[in-house]
Amino acid sequence: MRLLTPTRLCIIAIAAFLLLLYGFGNAGCKSERDYSGIPYIYTDTTIDVSSAMYHNLEFIGGWGYIPSGFKGIFLYHVTENQFIALERCCTHDPGIFEARVYYDEKGGVLRDSVCGSEFHPFLDGNVTKGPAELPLRKYKTQYYESGALKRLRIYN
Repeated sequence: MRLLTPTRLCIIAIAAFLLLLYGFGNAGCKSERDYSGIPYIYTDTTIDVSSAMYHNLEFIGGWGYIPSGFKGIFLYHVTENQFIALERCCTHDPGIFEARVYYDEKGGVLRDSVCGSEFHPFLDGNVTKGPAELPLRKYKTQYYESGALKRLRIYN
């Protein structure tokens, strides 16, 4: 009695090939970009956009910061019901304590206070000038209105 018939050997070879192919094909897959050095901070904050504290966000083109995330979150009002929420920690120098991304209204960019990297505030925080190579971490937003009440939820 032969244990490894040509048919069994062929099936084993195909299975080994598929396992090898699957392993290498998915080795680099990640559901989120690699933000090494930037800790994941659970965030689920709701703000009242119509309050005096966030009155800049009430209008399209308005922006502001909230003390959430790792080094704070930058908010930008894009369209009537759409907001962008980006981490203020630069992807180039996350370990430098005093480094923060801030909004430069004249240039219309987000700029890191230490390395000078620039990011596009309306297009998901993409890098427009290095040395940073990764975009800013993006948070999800959910906007809802009920009469005079205007709420914005920022979460990950």
